[in-house]
Amino acid sequence: MAIRVARTAGFCMGVRRAMGIALQSAHRLTTGRDDSGVCTFGPLIHNPQVVALLEKKGIRSVSSAEQVRGDSVIIRAHGIPPETRNELKKAGTALIDATCPRVARVQSIVKKHAAQGYSVVIIGDPGHAEIVGLLGYANGRGHVVSSTEDLKKLADGSADIDPSRLCVVVQTTQDRARFESLVARIRDKWPECVVFDTICESTQQRQAEVVDLAGQVDLMIIVGGKQSANTRRLTELSASTGTPSYQVETEDDLPVAEVRRAKEVGITAGASTPNWLIRLVIDTVERIKEESGDVPLPSRLFSKFMYLTTASGVQPALGGAFLTYACCVVQGIPMRWEYPAIASTYIFSIIHLTFLAHRDAALYNEPARSRFYERHGGKMSIAGAVSAVAAVVLSGLLGLLPFLIVLFAVCAGAAYTRTIVPSRLFKGFKYRSLKDIPGSKDIFSAGAWAGITAFVPMLASGARFGFASLAAIVFAGTIAFVRSVIFDVRHIQSDQIVGNETIPLIAGKRASKVMLGGLALFLAVFLAVSANYGAISSVGYYLTACVAYACGYLYLYHERIIFQGVSFEAVVDMNFYVAGAVAALWSAYYG
Repeated sequence: MAIRVARTAGFCMGVRRAMGIALQSAHRLTTGRDDSGVCTFGPLIHNPQVVALLEKKGIRSVSSAEQVRGDSVIIRAHGIPPETRNELKKAGTALIDATCPRVARVQSIVKKHAAQGYSVVIIGDPGHAEIVGLLGYANGRGHVVSSTEDLKKLADGSADIDPSRLCVVVQTTQDRARFESLVARIRDKWPECVVFDTICESTQQRQAEVVDLAGQVDLMIIVGGKQSANTRRLTELSASTGTPSYQVETEDDLPVAEVRRAKEVGITAGASTPNWLIRLVIDTVERIKEESGDVPLPSRLFSKFMYLTTASGVQPALGGAFLTYACCVVQGIPMRWEYPAIASTYIFSIIHLTFLAHRDAALYNEPARSRFYERHGGKMSIAGAVSAVAAVVLSGLLGLLPFLIVLFAVCAGAAYTRTIVPSRLFKGFKYRSLKDIPGSKDIFSAGAWAGITAFVPMLASGARFGFASLAAIVFAGTIAFVRSVIFDVRHIQSDQIVGNETIPLIAGKRASKVMLGGLALFLAVFLAVSANYGAISSVGYYLTACVAYACGYLYLYHERIIFQGVSFEAVVDMNFYVAGAVAALWSAYYG
């Protein structure tokens, strides 16, 4: 069975922006940086799981100015009428405007033309939050049309409309075919009308994609809240192609029997659906198919093996051993068994220490790994602690400096989320732990990988620090940094939820991808030039294969070919094995 996931599934720009604003406010509340309360005027977005999440973080939803009680108020993505905005201002509340910029544009069009005496026809769903806001800006001149029947009533003359002063706009999440059909009828009746196509571009893209995707599969799953108009519209469009289509809020709503029968399943989601719900649905669909017995036994066994080795941290830990070997070859250091053993045990321990410290984030970004820890969390905690001790003990066999470096790395990893700066001594200082330093996770992770796989073997061997050692550190650190950042790009929503200030959150997804591409180019040039001028051996030429591999998985992620769950992690971590294999082949022929 194939699972096809729409490229446009999930948050649109406006919803992503509103969530970012709300989560920043929630983070200020939880860290004590903001003593005032925060609420949203109406549900921030039409997704009950997101609303419940915000309530857990102290951001409640209110429906009137009287309920605010002095809190700061976030204006939701759909916007609010100007009279409601004025009521909130009179109540003395601080307004945080999270209105979608595209909705704000429609509001400005309506306001401008209503002020000039135009009647305003709004094509959309009566009662929808966006429509309510737009009617407020129409200043009593607005008319909502959702069907030809509504249009007939409007054309009967019951409304006082000047044929030469009529403005037409459309709800940003409307179906284009319906909009064009109604506009054609409006122009037949009022040829002089002014029409603004205000359907959001992302709405158009996801609607076109759902129709295209539905034609390629035999079952469509559309993930989104029952109150979400744009999700319902996606379901309607999908069903119009003749493909069985089901709208689900969570994985519990999946039509299990239909999923078992389907050979190809398409999955998309509304603009207000967070990534973690989409991932849970994808993960559940995969499990349903595996349990149905439709997947061949070899494929099931391979998937199970990859799931266990990746979720348990075994695959990246062994990858550390391969990377250590590659760094030794670059430096011309004879390999000792302790080097890869230290790297594997240290990386294994840090993976589990990091996961346990960020277990709340895993609930939102890696449901498969979270499920693994629910079953084996106790054992993994013990295994991680034993591995940490083993790494320190093994490093003691190599000398005092390697021992101190590994001990420091283990302690730093264990203390990463611990409060170091007491709040009562340094009030107002927001960096209370290493985790609070923006971008620290990616930088510290790259430094730890480079230190353990390249620097520790150099110290233990007694070699002098030279350009070859620098090259090994740059190689290992860059490969590890790219790995860490691409994982954070995937987890950007969950990191927002738990307040992790990663590089993608600071710089944005697009800038982060550009940065990773630039780093890959830099590393390729660095290795090739270093080898060309004899600063390192010719292995530098061959290790550019790792750069090419990294570019490959960055492309797969960008094109959403492989981007979900442990399968993507396995693909990314395979780069460490590529490094070791390339180094081994070079040693066999040239060493």
